[in-house]
Amino acid sequence: MRTLAFILLTLTNLSAQESTWWHIGLNVRLNTTFDPPVASTGGCLSTIEGVASVSNSAGAFLFATDGVNVYDRNCNLMPNGTGLLGGTSSTQSAIIVQNPANANIYYIFTVAQDAGANGVRYSEVNMALNGGFGNVTTNKNIPLTPFPMSEKLTSVRHCNNVDVWVVSKRWNDNGFRAWLVSATGVDPVPVISAAGYVPSTVVQSSFGQLKASPDGRKLAAAYYGTPPNTGGHRLEIHDFDNATGIVSGVTSVPINLAYGCEWSPNGELVYVSTNNGNLFQRNICTNVTTQIASVGSFLGSLQLTQQGRILASRGTAAKLGCITQPNNSGIACAYNDNYVVLPSAGRMGLPNFAPYYFRPPTPMFTATQVSCGTFQFNPPPHQTTVCNPLPSPTYEWEYLNTINASTNPM
Repeated sequence: MRTLAFILLTLTNLSAQESTWWHIGLNVRLNTTFDPPVASTGGCLSTIEGVASVSNSAGAFLFATDGVNVYDRNCNLMPNGTGLLGGTSSTQSAIIVQNPANANIYYIFTVAQDAGANGVRYSEVNMALNGGFGNVTTNKNIPLTPFPMSEKLTSVRHCNNVDVWVVSKRWNDNGFRAWLVSATGVDPVPVISAAGYVPSTVVQSSFGQLKASPDGRKLAAAYYGTPPNTGGHRLEIHDFDNATGIVSGVTSVPINLAYGCEWSPNGELVYVSTNNGNLFQRNICTNVTTQIASVGSFLGSLQLTQQGRILASRGTAAKLGCITQPNNSGIACAYNDNYVVLPSAGRMGLPNFAPYYFRPPTPMFTATQVSCGTFQFNPPPHQTTVCNPLPSPTYEWEYLNTINASTNPM
């Protein structure tokens, strides 16, 4: 008998090649196809905190932004690429989302620093212009909120596996906003849902990263604060419905001066970094919080890599730390505080990539020929965990122009 292997087209895996090139801090660039990443001079940005960059599906660098200026692949300012209304000291000053139907169109979502009045806006980049180097179009600084927002931006793949949600949290309110990006562009009318902490009192409580899990079913939000004020100082974990854009539920974990957060690739562990140099892990299966490291100085943004590591920014230090085994509970996650040597300070920000770039590889199923023209289809084991169950998938295949679908194909 012959056995054939098939990729599940209904669960297409998204490559992480879009996250290949990082531009951070004081003109630092990183090539993350290597492990550890290779750092060099010649980065496009000289900034303090939030940054975003994007490469194409083959890993070739396209452009980067600090939420204010946009630089092309040669680190030249794009035409019309100045004056975006993010902020160089906004935790997640920008995130880049590609139009699902047009590979040349990208949207840069920005959020103002210090809960500023400019809130969340978006600007459009057309890579077909300027000889293929890109151009910020006249669709620039389009407002999406009439009120201040926290320094938080993340994105989630819609359950249709095509469209994208962009999510942020309002300042002085517990309302999340989720905007849908589809083939027709950015829907300016958000899905609004209330969940968790109200960032208020001091603008510092708006600081901190917001991250979706790679499978898009959970959100984690870090809220900073300022001593001795009690505002902020926590990690919050929510459920996210990627069909409706609704955020619900909350688990709140007290963590002083929380700033960075990131999910393990398996979606069961959340890591939190703090201004006073502490690194924590929260296990959402056991609800156990473990201190992983204390480095005695600033820890900033956390960001997953295509190698399955989590890099940690180190402020003015010319290095990056790394959680080398982030799927492992407790200190077995193996934090290394000197994982990447940088040519200059990396500062506090790391690129704010779309979390769905880092989804686990698509499982495969086999088709065994049992007789002439007869095959038995064998799905892979249903991947689930006690704390983070995945819904049973439906498989679809075509044979002799007949479409077949089943949760247990034979």
